[in-house]
Order: sequence, then structure tokens, then C-alpha cells
Amino acid sequence: MDELERACAMLRYCWRAVVGDECDTDELGDAFTETRRSYEAAGRPGDPAVTTGLAVLAFTRLQAHVQGEVLMPMAWGEAQDDGRPLDVLDEDDAPGRLLAEDAARAARRALAADPGDNLSALTLGLTLETLGDTAAAVGAYRRSLRTDPGDVDAGLRLRALGAEAPPVPGDGDGDGDVCRHAEGFFLLKVNARVSNSEWSDWVWLFGDHARIRPAADEITREYHWEGSFEDGDDDRWDPRSAAFDPSPDHSLHLAVHRPGAPETVVDLYRALRRAPDGTVSLDWSALPHPAPLAPRLSPFRPVRVESMTCFPGLNGPDWEEAERP
Repeated sequence: MDELERACAMLRYCWRAVVGDECDTDELGDAFTETRRSYEAAGRPGDPAVTTGLAVLAFTRLQAHVQGEVLMPMAWGEAQDDGRPLDVLDEDDAPGRLLAEDAARAARRALAADPGDNLSALTLGLTLETLGDTAAAVGAYRRSLRTDPGDVDAGLRLRALGAEAPPVPGDGDGDGDVCRHAEGFFLLKVNARVSNSEWSDWVWLFGDHARIRPAADEITREYHWEGSFEDGDDDRWDPRSAAFDPSPDHSLHLAVHRPGAPETVVDLYRALRRAPDGTVSLDWSALPHPAPLAPRLSPFRPVRVESMTCFPGLNGPDWEEAERP
């Protein structure tokens, strides 16, 4: 594992621990230091994978301080957003203000490296809110939405500040779903039942098209198919039948985000096939083969898409505490 790969893995751990599990600086102080050290040791200061990573790291440190040391919950994200402006750091909270100023500088450096970095624009807006700079926060949220107009969290923050979202670029000419990220990527998306009454989503983020097929094949092999096998269900597994529906509790899609082109979605579910021995696989001859993307997302860069902060590889519900890399 090289330094940039390790930095990204550590950042993922820190983000989940703070944003998901509400850990504080006391629990993660050395992890923050180690993550920054790995980014610096990578020796690629202008690489968007580094600038975005450092921006996310600086914001994550700020959020850990706010919720763990100031005891001032950062109510953002669709599940927590209460529709009010975020609380502002006290003037006498010198450590918090230093962290916020560092987070704002890191976000602006990331935006200088990639003006369409909507993840850094979102963290900049959240940071500026905690500093009480409402007008600048509104500008940052609008900037985030110009790259990803459907970001629910950025839209909620704008409404909380009494501001409107910017017009969606391309509205009225059929280009509203054009990918506006500077680097292309793939999202492999699964929705599946996890209990009698609960479904969950998993998303794999890739920049390299060659990683899609192995990942999709592995997902298909490991899925619990037994509940989809019943007497007389042959039509459900026959792609020529109008009754084709192998597993109503399961879906598998590939979303292609190619810079400057409309986003496309491939329904991999339609290529599911059951062999006579009961094994299930994907018939790749029935699917369009994804072409390489150029430029493509770094394998070590997080990206904000579909109101999610995605890290390379698997993103989804976590049933156990995050493990440190």
C-alpha cells in the first residue's frame, strides 16, 4: 500500500468515525495526524486526489472538535438537518476557529486544483457556516450544486439559510443530467433486502472500467439467491419471458459518469442467469461493455455524488465499528 492509498484509506476511516459514529478528537487525534502525514508523504501536492483528501480531512477534524469538545452538534445531512443555520463557533473558541480557518483554506486549495470539486465546495460551505459567514457559505453551497444539482444536503443547507438553489445547468435543453465532474467514474449500485422489512443500498466507486466486471461477478456470486428458487419459477429466470424477475428483493445497476456526457445507467439485473446446477451469474454478452473513461477519477480520490460522499471501493451500511487500516 503506497502513501496515497494509505492516506485515502485512513481518511475513509476518519470520515466514517466522525460523520457516521460521532467520534471526537480525543479518539481520533493520532489518526488525523497519521492521515495528513501520509498525504504529505505522497509527494503530489497539486493532485486533486491529495487536495480533495486534505480538504475533507480538515473538515472532518473540525466536525470532531465541534461535536466532541464544544458539544455543538453539526446538524447537516438529510437525516440530521433541522432546517436551521448551523451554530456559530464562539469567538473565544480559539482552537475551533483555527481548525475552521484551516478547513476553509484547504477547501479553497482543492477548488483551485479542480473548480468542479463539489465535495470540497460542500465542506467549505459547512465550514463557513460555523464561522458565521453566511453569504460566503451560500456561495459555496451554490457552487457545489452547480456540479451536482441533485445534492439534497447542499440544497437543505441553502434553504436553512433562506437562499435559493441556482438554476440547473442545461435545464430546458435536455442536458440536465450531463456529468459535470472533471473526472469520470462508475458507480456499481446494489439494493437488497437485509431483513423481513428492511432494504439497504451499497455503492462501489471505480474510475477504472476493468474493475467493474470482477466486482459485479463477485457480488452476484455472494448474494443469497436461495430465496429466489421455487418450484415453477422458470419463467422468472427466462430473459425471453415477460415474467422475467429473478429476485424482486434485489437490484443491480451500473451508472456511468463521463465528463461532459449525459449520465447513463445500465441495468445489470437483466443479465442475471441461473444455470441448471442452481448457480447464478451475469451474462456479459447481453450487456454493453463499459468503455474506459478519460480523464478518469483517481483510485484514491473521494467524490460527492447522488447526495453521498463516496470513497473508492465499497460504500454502504456498516454493521460493525469501523476498523482502522
